[in-house]
Amino acid sequence: MQNPWRKLRKEGPYILEEDMDAVLRYNQKAKDNYKLMDELMPVPFVGNVLDSEIIILMLNPRYRSENKIKENENYKEKLIKVFNHEPVEYPFFFLDPNVVIGKKYWSSKLKGLKKIYKSEEQVSKNVSTIQLQPYHSTQFKLLKDIPSQKYNAYLVRKAIERKAFIIIARGKKHWLQLVPELESYNYFTLNSWRSPSISEKNCPKLFEVLKAQ
Repeated sequence: MQNPWRKLRKEGPYILEEDMDAVLRYNQKAKDNYKLMDELMPVPFVGNVLDSEIIILMLNPRYRSENKIKENENYKEKLIKVFNHEPVEYPFFFLDPNVVIGKKYWSSKLKGLKKIYKSEEQVSKNVSTIQLQPYHSTQFKLLKDIPSQKYNAYLVRKAIERKAFIIIARGKKHWLQLVPELESYNYFTLNSWRSPSISEKNCPKLFEVLKAQ
């Protein structure tokens, strides 16, 4: 399947052309806290999604206005390489020591996996996230039929084919609707979806499998 994110540019507005009509129609009716923002680069997925051992399914990136200042050229170049499935030192770029955006959040959420993979660099190479919606908003509200969403559904199906460890961290109902194949797949869930930490306490069945390898 063709990757639509190869067309993403380093200059805003950051809405893919094929998504523009759907996003504009949605934003015309949405309340401010649900509007999808075009001033920050979207984050449809993070990591080596075609090959990583663990895939975490989320809802959408949270909008923070201060991140607009932090989106420097280095950050944008790293994102674009990841979105093009090009090799980078830290595929899960939020763990890259040179990236500020999202680092504190994701270092905290994934620290339990350091016991398995021994370093953040190795966690970065073995863990990916896929967002249900790629565009930032203050609060999540489902926008159905975003054209680019088909590619993220494709990435999940490819993860199922290679028998990756899939964690539905948020939006279980929405993910099962988008990718019906998940219904019969042995995916993992978290004990507390409000705090999507991938830890032995929050996702014990995954850690049982990882330790048994």
